[in-house]
Amino acid sequence: MFSFFIAAIISIPVLIYRAIKKIKDEYIPFGPFLVMATFFVMFAGDGFVLRCFVSFCKMISYQLIGGV
Repeated sequence: MFSFFIAAIISIPVLIYRAIKKIKDEYIPFGPFLVMATFFVMFAGDGFVLRCFVSFCKMISYQLIGGV
């Protein structure tokens, strides 16, 4: 899941750049994002990613429910 977040953060500016420069390349490989996420999780420390994910879910639920 973390690789999807990394891919979104990096791919959106790349796609915008390609649209501005009219580059016709269709694909953005997903493998490098899997590798980046794997290395980040390996070296981040025990429970860091889980704590970030739980706090992200709490933030989203707080926004959806409306502060309950």
